[in-house]
Amino acid sequence: MGDKSNKILVFTTAYRPLIGGSEIALEETIKRLPEFFFEIITPRYSGQFPKMETGDNFRIHRIGWGLKLDKYLFPVLGFLRARSFSGIRIVHAYQASYGAGAAWLLRVFNPKLILVLTLQEGKKLDSQKYLIRFFRKLIIKKADSVTAISRYLAGYASSLNK
Repeated sequence: MGDKSNKILVFTTAYRPLIGGSEIALEETIKRLPEFFFEIITPRYSGQFPKMETGDNFRIHRIGWGLKLDKYLFPVLGFLRARSFSGIRIVHAYQASYGAGAAWLLRVFNPKLILVLTLQEGKKLDSQKYLIRFFRKLIIKKADSVTAISRYLAGYASSLNK
């Protein structure tokens, strides 16, 4: 059972019951680090999804109203929800997207937090719209550590930090 004094706050734009690459990676991380307790914040997406779910070493907080709109409000709603947690020193964001936007905001207001960002995007990042590239750059630059699932993503992150 995870030690609740040894917490990691996770922001992910999608999570259970939605499953994809990032979600599987997070599941595996939680299984392999039982000494940590993971507070996971994700949009709710559907009113049928429970607002909260708890396991041995994790608690999922689904925020919003169960609408597609929850994703777009996630940077602000996730940030506001995260402010209620105590004892958090590490924040981990999966993908430089809406969830990482919440992590970025939290880090701006709490500069002592350690921000880890995992890049798992499956897109050609340089060809996306300017606003998306602008915010992704802010997020990557604010991270203390960036992990990536490919050389392409690692190179992309490295090129922004020059």
